[in-house]
Amino acid sequence: MKLTVFKIRLQLNMALQTLLNNSAPEDFEELLFWGKIMGTNQDYYVAMGVTYRAQYEFPTKTYFWATSKDYTFKKFRSLNDQHKDKINGFQDGFKGDGKHVYIEVAGHRDEGQELSVEEKSEKERDPLASSSEEDPMKDFIPRNLTEEDRLLYTV
Repeated sequence: MKLTVFKIRLQLNMALQTLLNNSAPEDFEELLFWGKIMGTNQDYYVAMGVTYRAQYEFPTKTYFWATSKDYTFKKFRSLNDQHKDKINGFQDGFKGDGKHVYIEVAGHRDEGQELSVEEKSEKERDPLASSSEEDPMKDFIPRNLTEEDRLLYTV
């Protein structure tokens, strides 16, 4: 039992040190271990990078997550608030798979994913489309609700 706990702690410390070594100096000034969230298949580990420089009252915080499978910390995507009213309704625990989809949305596109050729041509050839000032939903990109989104919302 003690050997397993020591091994987990060592892997976690090495993963945090790797995140610290691979980050740019402007990413954060201080790296803190935020905590552990237990899952049914794998556990999540969360770290928080804090930046004090050029902040008037409150520091900027950046969150990173890793699973107990690979201990590789990744930066959280931006908060998906499209499903915020449904997130608290989930009663089951976390699974441990950040890509697990809870709510699938038609027309879903991941962050940073390019538009297809048809979507680009459709956007370009619509002469009657509203201007950006008139249409607040112009740049809306539907996103699935994944476990990573739920984890970020919980953190």
